[in-house]
Amino acid sequence: MRKWDMLSHIFLAFFERIHGKIYMRKIKKKGVNVDESNRFEQLSLFELCMGDDESSRGSETSEGKKQSIIYHFEGEESRAVEQSGISALSGDQFTLHAGAEGTGNNVSSITGIELDGKITEEGTAFESSQRNNMAVGSDSKSATNQVLERVHLEDERLSTRTKIQYNIEALKTVRQLQKENRTATLPEKEKLARFSGFGGCPHVFNESDTDYTLERKEIKELLTVHEYANAKESTLTSFYTPLNVIDNIYRILERMGFNQGKVIETSMGNGNFFGRMPNDMYVNSTLCGVELDSMSATISGYLYDKVEVENTGFESNSYPNNYFDLAISNVPFGFFQVHDMQERDLNEHHWNIHNYFFAKALKKVRNGGVVAFITSTDTMDGKSDILSYINEKADFLGALRLPSNLFHENGANTDVACDIVFLKRNDEKEVKRDALFTQRRYVTEHRQMNDYFVMHPDHVFGRVTEEKGQFDNYVLKVTTDKDKSLQIYFDAVINDFPEGIYEEEQISEEQQMFIPMDVQHSKLAVNAFFVENDKLYFKEADYYYAVGITNKPDEDIASFKSETDRLKAICLIKLADTANELIRMQVNDVDEILYLGKRAELNALYDDFVKEYGPIHKRTNIRLLDNDPRMALLDSLENYDTKTKRASKTQIFSERTIQPKREIKAVESLEDAVRVSLDTYAYLNLEYMSSLLSVTEESVQKELLDKKIAFIQPESGKLLMADEYLSGDIYEKIEIAERYGFDNNIEALKSVLPEPLSAEDIHVQLGAQWVPIEYIREFSSHIFKESGYDYSRMRIDYDEYSAKYFTTQPSRWNINSEVTLNWGVQKSDNVDFWKSQPDYNGYDLFTDIINSRMPEIRNYWTEEDDDGKIHRKSEINPERTAQARQLAEDLEQEFEDWIYQDYERKKDLVDIYNHRFNNIRNRVYNGSFISFPEMAPSYNLEPYQKNAIARIMDTNTNTLLWQQVGAGKTFEMVASGMEMKRLGLRNKILYVVPNHIVSQWANDFLRLYPNANVLVATKKDMSKQRRMAFTTKIATGNYDAIIMAHSSFKMISIGTDLQIELMRKQMDEMNAAIEQLDNSYNENQTKIVKQLERTKKSIEMQIQRLADSRRDENVVPFENLGIDYMFVDEAHEFKNLFSYTAMRNIAGVPQQNSAKAMDMYMKCKIIEDNGGGICFATGTPVTNTMAELYTMQRYLQENDLRKQNIRCFDAWAKTFGKVTNSFEISVDGSGFVNRSRFCKFFNMEELMNHFRQVAEIQTAGMLRKSLEESVLGRVKAVPPKHIGGKPTVIAIEPSDVLENYISEIVERTESIHNGNVDPHIDNMLKITSDSKKASIDMRLIDPNYPDEENGKLWTIAKQVYQIYKDYDNDKATQLIFCDSSTPHKNEMEDDGEGSYVFSNVYDDLKIKFVKLGIPENEIAFIHDYDTELKKQNLFEKMNKGEMRVLIGSTPKLGAGTNIQERMIAIHHVDVPWRASDIEQQNGRAFRQGNMYNEIYEFRYVTKKSFDAYSWQMVETKSSYVTQLLEGTGDTREFEEDTQNSFSYAEVKAIASGNPIIKEKFEVDNEVKRLETMRRSWQKKKLQAQDDVALLPDRIETEKKYRTILAEECEYFRDEIEANNLRDTEHFTFFDVKGNEYHDLKEAWDAIQECTKGYKLNDFKENKFVGRFMKADVLIGLGLAGEGIVIKLKTPLRTINVDSVNPVGRVNFNRMYKRINDIRYSLNKTIETIQNYEGNLKIAKEMVNKPFELQDELASARIRQKEINKILDTSGNENSKVVVEDDLEEERNESCMEL
Repeated sequence: MRKWDMLSHIFLAFFERIHGKIYMRKIKKKGVNVDESNRFEQLSLFELCMGDDESSRGSETSEGKKQSIIYHFEGEESRAVEQSGISALSGDQFTLHAGAEGTGNNVSSITGIELDGKITEEGTAFESSQRNNMAVGSDSKSATNQVLERVHLEDERLSTRTKIQYNIEALKTVRQLQKENRTATLPEKEKLARFSGFGGCPHVFNESDTDYTLERKEIKELLTVHEYANAKESTLTSFYTPLNVIDNIYRILERMGFNQGKVIETSMGNGNFFGRMPNDMYVNSTLCGVELDSMSATISGYLYDKVEVENTGFESNSYPNNYFDLAISNVPFGFFQVHDMQERDLNEHHWNIHNYFFAKALKKVRNGGVVAFITSTDTMDGKSDILSYINEKADFLGALRLPSNLFHENGANTDVACDIVFLKRNDEKEVKRDALFTQRRYVTEHRQMNDYFVMHPDHVFGRVTEEKGQFDNYVLKVTTDKDKSLQIYFDAVINDFPEGIYEEEQISEEQQMFIPMDVQHSKLAVNAFFVENDKLYFKEADYYYAVGITNKPDEDIASFKSETDRLKAICLIKLADTANELIRMQVNDVDEILYLGKRAELNALYDDFVKEYGPIHKRTNIRLLDNDPRMALLDSLENYDTKTKRASKTQIFSERTIQPKREIKAVESLEDAVRVSLDTYAYLNLEYMSSLLSVTEESVQKELLDKKIAFIQPESGKLLMADEYLSGDIYEKIEIAERYGFDNNIEALKSVLPEPLSAEDIHVQLGAQWVPIEYIREFSSHIFKESGYDYSRMRIDYDEYSAKYFTTQPSRWNINSEVTLNWGVQKSDNVDFWKSQPDYNGYDLFTDIINSRMPEIRNYWTEEDDDGKIHRKSEINPERTAQARQLAEDLEQEFEDWIYQDYERKKDLVDIYNHRFNNIRNRVYNGSFISFPEMAPSYNLEPYQKNAIARIMDTNTNTLLWQQVGAGKTFEMVASGMEMKRLGLRNKILYVVPNHIVSQWANDFLRLYPNANVLVATKKDMSKQRRMAFTTKIATGNYDAIIMAHSSFKMISIGTDLQIELMRKQMDEMNAAIEQLDNSYNENQTKIVKQLERTKKSIEMQIQRLADSRRDENVVPFENLGIDYMFVDEAHEFKNLFSYTAMRNIAGVPQQNSAKAMDMYMKCKIIEDNGGGICFATGTPVTNTMAELYTMQRYLQENDLRKQNIRCFDAWAKTFGKVTNSFEISVDGSGFVNRSRFCKFFNMEELMNHFRQVAEIQTAGMLRKSLEESVLGRVKAVPPKHIGGKPTVIAIEPSDVLENYISEIVERTESIHNGNVDPHIDNMLKITSDSKKASIDMRLIDPNYPDEENGKLWTIAKQVYQIYKDYDNDKATQLIFCDSSTPHKNEMEDDGEGSYVFSNVYDDLKIKFVKLGIPENEIAFIHDYDTELKKQNLFEKMNKGEMRVLIGSTPKLGAGTNIQERMIAIHHVDVPWRASDIEQQNGRAFRQGNMYNEIYEFRYVTKKSFDAYSWQMVETKSSYVTQLLEGTGDTREFEEDTQNSFSYAEVKAIASGNPIIKEKFEVDNEVKRLETMRRSWQKKKLQAQDDVALLPDRIETEKKYRTILAEECEYFRDEIEANNLRDTEHFTFFDVKGNEYHDLKEAWDAIQECTKGYKLNDFKENKFVGRFMKADVLIGLGLAGEGIVIKLKTPLRTINVDSVNPVGRVNFNRMYKRINDIRYSLNKTIETIQNYEGNLKIAKEMVNKPFELQDELASARIRQKEINKILDTSGNENSKVVVEDDLEEERNESCMEL
């Protein structure tokens, strides 16, 4: 509640002072028929005043008075009096008895009115009203049409307790009315009218105040959590608006000509302005109110039946613009801002809230409408541009400045000057920039005042002075004359205001057909039908119209083709609206009888509709409301069987689908309070938790901190849960805590710091961006054997912005032979003499390596074309390139051997790496506290789903749901979105889902959350004609969810201005970088500047293109929609995001980019920049290459990458991976080719640890484990396993025909590689396609080839038939995937001999199945089912066992295919291109809901065919995914090759027939085994280096300690032998005075006497308390926080013993033991020294010890190269001739990601 006039009721009090007593008129209500007389006024109830008895200030009454209520009836004869600020009373009198006590001085008397037969002789204006008026108006809809008379209270101030009791009675009445879902009766309104808010009642909310314990408990039960918090806050903000101020505002409005119209009160509280509204104006006006506080809005709604009350902030109200005739209010004052999601242009001004209300109101009133606001003086006197805005939009009608003490006298805790401002909107206004009211001048020494008041001094109600305010700033003060009442001031100026300037709105003919929007209909959904008086209408954004019938429909006007369709639509709308009302009743927990009645009504409506027109889902029914927002709700009301055409009712017809949330008001433990607070507020709300526990906030916070349940964030002071604070970048948090001195935080953070990695764990690659440039330069000098001070050394610089190294070589005369001979590549002898071969030395090699470029050396020449133009051409020199790449491997190996040789360098690098990459502790999310109060009760979520939801709700991070099929990602996204909306974490949530499951998403959403307000985008919505309307609906609507398809999402464009702004920001960054470098004369710096200038020029060109482009006016730009959270389902569809890289033509590096991915990326950035969040969901975020992991990080973790100084792919790749040269199986399956591939990865634990900050991973294994442990008891919840534990591989021998064809393929390949064939005739793409077809069946190459009986297709057919027979009793089903050959729609062609001509795999398999005995009607092709309806019928048949065999392709059987119920086997005819496709295919069968616990997966491989190559491709793409997700964390490195995926490797081995290939696998494995052993040796060597460096110091330290211990042993020898504590004879203690003690208790008493009276701080210095065993006994503070400890001082040192124990014997025992242990410590130290010396000797030997198996490793590598050379069939495949101009252009591309 935000304004003065908000929380309390205002009751009218009349005083007459006669003989020192106060008399009261008691008025009886009088009934008048409205039809016979218009002389009636709404019920007005005002509280006399508020506060405690003690603050009554001069009360003249005593305790025990009664309270009455006034009902005011006014005749026409009193109008003139009323307009003068004087009210007339008439009628009999009666009293309502209610205890009250006390009175106040805020009174008003009325001159000339008879009270109890006497006339008052003195009068003052009405000057009191409480902050929230609770006026009850005459209800024009009332059946009795009874005129309510006014009763008034006695003039006594209520006691605090009485006021609280009245409030509780009112709250009980509200809850009863809500429960029974009805309006208030007159007696109930009387109870509600007594509600006075909680101003002046802080006692009841003080948990330590036991006097109000019962009342506090009762209020907690009656109010929701948020209402209770608001009520508590209102105790300090409740003060009053004087009634005569309101009355005079209406006088001025009536003078202007306003007597009736459409009125909005923008911050109404409980209705003060409506309570004082003139009677005729009230009766004849449409009244609307906006109130933020829910209880005030609720009570005013019950009191004023006539007023439409909306419980929301003014910034988010749903009332139409350009509608109201009058906006009136006492607006909220405050120097804070609100964010308007509807009128975003207003946010740009950053107005304070009181000024914002003016701008918003001018949009709500129509042209010619009036605004009358009480506002802060800041509006007229402040420095904001609000007056300029007003000057452009409206006519300034006048203003009044009220006295500063006006509100103070009515309850405010400070003097507040304020103004009344009157405006009239004028759209045709000619703006005068120097308008009087827009100017200010100094009127005091420090303060300015508006010129309007300077020129109209009588409009200032008093004298103007200045004084210092409460914040030590100067403020203007207006002080009235003591002998001058406020009414006199009003009367003096009222004629200054313009007369008769208001004009009523005229209705045009067009408005009669297209009816302008009004309040009643503004609440309805846009672009939707509605029924009113049995007539059908359609609502657009700004108007609505009656729906007609026509045979020629207009796209822009809704209509139906027949009266029957119109009647159906009416029935459907009534059905949907009734269902909505039933849902609302469940949410509000209305009376059971009312609920059952509404449910019976819903059943009757449905039954009648089905009887008359058939099921809702009948095609001729459901499509009638295709574009209506109710479509999703109607769809969810019915279970429809498309096969039988039968429908059944869903749960809502027979049971509650929503359980109303039962708020918890009290708990027993702090832990419970934490859970409830998180579930209610999503954070630790101390105020709420203290209320739950009935203790103070301070004690709650202390216990939270003491138990380490929470920590204070040093920077913000916020209280954070431990799991949140003790996660993330721990090093950074420690630095912050140390800066602020939070010792407890530091200790806790250090306890969770990731274990530091040692050098042997960290892989450093030459060129890694995190390695300091000094070390790169140092290595260059080392490897090229240059002196560190040699002037000829190559210069190296690094540009962080482009992530690129720039080098400058010395002159050729200063390059030594090491650079040219040992590390350079010599020119080839076999190159044509006319082709030039450029030099390639070690510097060139070094530059390539540090910039992630694979060395590529070319030959160059020039050619003249037909036009005489000279072109420079080039080709790769394969011999020199191969040598360079071998040298590159050697150089990188040298770097790895060198980098850790120096101890200090190693220490520095380890420290850098740990702080930058090994710095993350991932938060463990626990969603068990979430109660999901709005979720349908029939649904329950698994614990892992709740944890995922908790992660999504974390506003500090984005989320990737990397979860397998069947994990329940959809429900996680739906539930998390609704929870964020419920808790206010997010406002507008968008779901972007695959096209074909939009309707399924909507249905699932409403089944999980029946009460959700969901907006679903259809194809028609995104058509060019309707796109603007739909995007406007998104921008202005308050939806729980907006669901749209991937294809629809890209149609919402980003504003051109924003795109230009983003690019200009990049240009600013580059300009800053250029400016820093411009002053340098370094040649490398000049290169960097040129690079940046090129990129800058490119951006400038893009900006120019955007500026010149036509703007799309048919859509609201994405950035203006207000989306603050976005879910993207199947997010891998957006993986082709452009990423610059220098790693050209390297497999495994992204080369593709798509417009839709860039569009998604930019929209994600827009949402993040506005404080929003993103959640991607996919089971396969990495499908083709590891680089896609980087792509996901760019979408979701770009800021984290920047913190790691990673700005492009190459910087990421250099940290976590490298390019390797390897030999992979050739296309023909018989040989190998040399290929560079980005496939080796290291430092994986840190990469995945960072990635897991956003990734919620649920692999198939993890999912299975979770479901097996589930306690929800769901049937068939656990997916089946493989029979045999793995896929079954069936190898097929190749036919002679196939082998001959493969030979032809080899010849074709050689011809292509040698350039002997036109690429248009034959190319590698055709070879790939033909080879893949041949591996399936040669008839795919030529139908005339024979049908091999032992071929792949017959093998598959026989296997399928065998499974069919084995599981016939179960009616088990089988699924066959084939992506290479799809069925034809034409009939199979007969060959004339009773057979058929082969055309495709599908038909051929079907024929074979039928021949073997499978009925034809049990075999289906997915391609024959081309509509969603047909597919659903097919899926049902599969699940019932009526269809037994289904053949299809991956795309056709993708997401949404649920046929697993009887699936026993899945067969792969061919191998898909993507590893993710294997997962998708298997996901159709290996998922929840399968009746079998184990099923088959068959993989068919034809030996010596293309299958071998295909399986390796899939393996390369998938092996690392398995390691990433299912690894134990022990593997820090891995390579995408044949390891770690046994099933793929097994298939490849079976498919490869060449004997030497077997040797290759053996040699490769031997090399890897020896390399693993070498790494282990290297790890030991590095550890030995540390030992050699560190152990000497440790040995020296231990020797010093040994000396001390030896001397102490000698010093205490006699005492140890003489003393023991078994008897007093052997115990001696001397106190500080030298007194001797032999009794332990007496000795300890002496020590206590010595320290008697000491405080904790006194022990900061050690206190001498006696001597024991020749040692001084000291007591002091421990250094580790252990409190007061006992210490012993020897001649050599002071020894800590232990904490002080209350028992003396214990303390002396500990001292004796500590001295006695010295000799044991000595022996242990001697042993430690011996161990250290031994370890040092071993370490020195290890440092100089070579790798024993180095020769074996070298031999294996040599043999590996020999085999590779034998198998290498690549020839000159890289020798493509290119035009050098094109190559240069490619090299000059920008290396920045735009």
